[in-house]
Amino acid sequence: MAQEKFAVRLSEEDRSQLEGLIRSGQRSARVINRARILLKTDEGWSASQVATALDTSQRTVFRTKRRYAEEGLHVCSTTIPRPTGIASWMIEGKPTPYPVRGRL
Repeated sequence: MAQEKFAVRLSEEDRSQLEGLIRSGQRSARVINRARILLKTDEGWSASQVATALDTSQRTVFRTKRRYAEEGLHVCSTTIPRPTGIASWMIEGKPTPYPVRGRL
């Protein structure tokens, strides 16, 4: 068997943190899927087995493993995108750059 380029070895603390993240259900589906990928990979599943079991692509599994190797558990965090367009103007309290027509 060929050695994997980015092997996943989770500590007990990381494992419990990921399991708690999955159980809570308070994160996005993408973040929960990444946590499941890391847990299955740590259990010794191959990339193709994980991809089949979680109904995702092998490329997603490889990217998640690489990001975990480079960044640690930050791979399972997500940032809230900042609003753009008219919403950003409303949040910042600035007048909109767009003409307002026919107010009700």
